[in-house]
Amino acid sequence: VNKILAAEGQFQKGEVLLRRKKYEEAVACFQEAVDLYGDEGEFHAFLGWARYRTNPGDDATLKKARQHLQNAIRLNPKLDRAYLFLGHIYKANDQRNLAEQQFEKALQCNPDCTEALQELRQLSRKMYDDVGELSNHVQEVAGAIRAVKVFGSEDHEQGRFDHRLDAYLGSGLRRALLSSALESGAQVLMWICLIAVVVYG
Repeated sequence: VNKILAAEGQFQKGEVLLRRKKYEEAVACFQEAVDLYGDEGEFHAFLGWARYRTNPGDDATLKKARQHLQNAIRLNPKLDRAYLFLGHIYKANDQRNLAEQQFEKALQCNPDCTEALQELRQLSRKMYDDVGELSNHVQEVAGAIRAVKVFGSEDHEQGRFDHRLDAYLGSGLRRALLSSALESGAQVLMWICLIAVVVYG
């Protein structure tokens, strides 16, 4: 019990340091919390995020951070913060589709996770921008179709188009599935409330 309380104390210190952007000191506190009580997924999640923030551009740091976050998810698959932190990391590394998947998981674990919802909205706006770029690309190629044929660029242009289309469709499909799941959950909750009112008055 004493170790658990001490671990919680180190964790709370780490949170304060993290908010102050003292990442190295935060890592030390979160690591101490993990060493004292390694079964708490949240400790691992914040350790991973703080470690990543110490040096975001370093591959070794990125690898360690992801390992900590995966440990957090293994210990607690419903921990929205772990998915949220992973989403931020993927987004910072221009892996938008992976980032979107993690933000969606965070929202599924915690529908009140406003930060994940905001990130998904930003990615959604970016998706619509991509649709505009895709349309412009089609018009560009259609307008220069003769040149494309002359220089034998059909395969190159087809590859560019397929890549953009796949990214757009994958993102759109995941968003549609998430939206459907959330709407279904809301409907179920509404019916439960209605039945409770009828039965219990």
